[in-house]
Amino acid sequence: MKKIFTTFFLTLFSAATFAQSKISGNVYDDKSSPIPFANIVLSAADSSFVSGTITDENGKFSVEKKQNAKFLNVSCLGFETKILGLDENLEKIILKTSDTELQEITVSARRQLTQIKNGAMVTTVENSLLSKEGNAEDVLKKIPGVIKKGDNIEVFGRGTPEIYINGRKIQDKNELKNLNSENIKNVQVITNPGVKYSAETKSVIVITTKNTGGEGFSFDVKNTNKFSNYYSTNNALNLNYRKNKLDVFANVVVNKNKIEEKGEIQRTSYADEIWTYFTETEHTSKESQYNGKIGFDYQINAKNSLGAYFQSEFSQDKISGTSLHDVLQNDIPYDEINMSDIENSKLKPKQNVNFYYIGKAGKLDINANLDYMSSFKTKDNSVFENSTYFENRDVNTCSESDKQLLAEKIVLSYPVLNGTLSFGNEHTDSKVKENYKNDEGYIDNSDLRVEENNNAIFMEYSRPFNGVNISAGLRYENIGFEYYSFEEKTDGKTYNNFFPSFSVSAPIKDFNLSFSYSQRTRRPAYYQLSSGINYSSRYLIRSGNPLLKPTKSHDFQFMTIYKIAYLQAFFSIIKNPVLNTTKIYAEDSKVKHVTFENFDKMQIYQIFAGCQPSAGLWSATINAGVIGHYLKIRYREQEKIMNNPLPIIQFFNKLKLPKGFVLGADFDFTGKGHYENIAPKPQFNSNISIQKSFLNDALEVKLSIDDIFKTNNQKLDFYNADIFIYQADKSDTRFVTLTLKYRFNPAKSKYKGTGAGNDEKERM
Repeated sequence: MKKIFTTFFLTLFSAATFAQSKISGNVYDDKSSPIPFANIVLSAADSSFVSGTITDENGKFSVEKKQNAKFLNVSCLGFETKILGLDENLEKIILKTSDTELQEITVSARRQLTQIKNGAMVTTVENSLLSKEGNAEDVLKKIPGVIKKGDNIEVFGRGTPEIYINGRKIQDKNELKNLNSENIKNVQVITNPGVKYSAETKSVIVITTKNTGGEGFSFDVKNTNKFSNYYSTNNALNLNYRKNKLDVFANVVVNKNKIEEKGEIQRTSYADEIWTYFTETEHTSKESQYNGKIGFDYQINAKNSLGAYFQSEFSQDKISGTSLHDVLQNDIPYDEINMSDIENSKLKPKQNVNFYYIGKAGKLDINANLDYMSSFKTKDNSVFENSTYFENRDVNTCSESDKQLLAEKIVLSYPVLNGTLSFGNEHTDSKVKENYKNDEGYIDNSDLRVEENNNAIFMEYSRPFNGVNISAGLRYENIGFEYYSFEEKTDGKTYNNFFPSFSVSAPIKDFNLSFSYSQRTRRPAYYQLSSGINYSSRYLIRSGNPLLKPTKSHDFQFMTIYKIAYLQAFFSIIKNPVLNTTKIYAEDSKVKHVTFENFDKMQIYQIFAGCQPSAGLWSATINAGVIGHYLKIRYREQEKIMNNPLPIIQFFNKLKLPKGFVLGADFDFTGKGHYENIAPKPQFNSNISIQKSFLNDALEVKLSIDDIFKTNNQKLDFYNADIFIYQADKSDTRFVTLTLKYRFNPAKSKYKGTGAGNDEKERM
């Protein structure tokens, strides 16, 4: 691994720069908890409006002082308005709870959970029924614009997001399952990330937790039991000790999962002859995962802190099953194969280390992170093919992958002309080695090595103007890429690109509005670049494509919120999108090679609208949207246009019952349409849950049933080149989950490391 050199590129500001004076302070409730998004208005002697802003998620505000300003008006829904003179102490403004306002919330059902702040949609979880969802993963799928697909969290139309908890990038989805929903303060969904994030980052979710607990020892333990055809269990133990300036933490996660998967595939290949393949599969997957983490945070003083953690993960998976293959040549039976296979994979301790420092030198804010990650995975696959008309085959393959990453990121911020200038750099140095062997010689062996060096520098300036917040930034990335096969260099590439971004957000009467533009890229994942061949059957093999180019896009976004309703609209122009494709393998028309290819271009649009009504003991989130695009592909030597929009409808409900029970009923529907060169079939999902807390909320019990009507199986049609594929998931998607959680002296982690090289970790 090459040594990383961090070079700062800045020419700092002229000493002659003079900024106008500002008024700043903090707003709290009568329990000394910060009040986020409170309205701050400067008014003249005749009470006319002069300027204004809102408090951030920590209750802080800063507003430019105008010459004719005399009073400061502080107001927030549910609290009494307070008017202060500018010469009064504003360091701790306390608002009293308003009984009248709270009654109006219950009767009129107009409590606004989601607002726009600096171009992000911010949803308040604290003191709402969202805090009763169970864990952070349960909360996220109820947040406007967030969708849960299987085990994955996605942002509507923006793909898989980076997720942060208190500014720290999570590397394991179990962290979401281990975070209690009652400890969450708010959730920000950023659909146009600024230049501080990699140009590959399409969306970011930031979870901020509440200030809970004092000093001393705390722990929580969680046990989740899932019942379907088989039994699975997930268990987590979190430990924490806080004393004065030191915070030490550790956690252990053990998962044992067993899943049955069934499917049906029909593949038709139109070449010199028509080949048709009917396949039925039935497999059982067993997974054992062990994850441990230990770290510390040290608060040097009120403005400076540092910390580090070490995380290690080991997993072992076994997939076994059978598949039946019927092969037809021009509708005449050609072959029948009864295939059994066993796959064993091991992830030897995957290690992740982070060190961070957050501090302040005068007016300069400093945020620095250093990361190291390594992993080694082996996979052995044994296949026996019993053919009716041809020779039987024993096919044994083994593969190894070795990945290493070293990354650093530093962000500096400085107040300039009543705004904030942020600048910094990010560097990643990564190596990936892969080899694939087949002793019988049915497919070629491969030995691959990829080395990549990514240097980025960025600068962003943001400033409020009388309630209107404007932000503009520029990111430059220099990427060096080298590709080796059997230790011989076969390809090398260098990319130099600038990525601008711009956003403006403003309140207009009862509307919160936001518009943004950004230019982004998406580099192929390493498995998409690998030329190593993976054997599926004697008629189907898979591989990546080392010649893939990065995808580039121009993204436009509009958002607005009116009271309890919200609307988002996206439009993207994408160049060189990477899609699945098929080719003939080794000039044999009956053997298909599934790989990846850059297509010419694609335009995508997404429209998403919803509301969050509530009345008395009931609250809901109602969402509806469409994802559409315009894409031309070649199918059977003709042009085929994929442009049918894909509709999505969600209806989530929560109801407080007597004796502290909370009932949940959720429904979501995805209709028929096009997504890239795939045409998904309609899906409907319905879930119900009931939960209750005991022992002053220390013990929580939740029982849920997912996919009550067994209608959430995925079915799709795939079009490309000379091949058509119909694929249907026939697995049992209904399951029952019982979750038990116990907490003692719960505490918010003080850890503030955000991580470096996060997008490169995702690619690995």
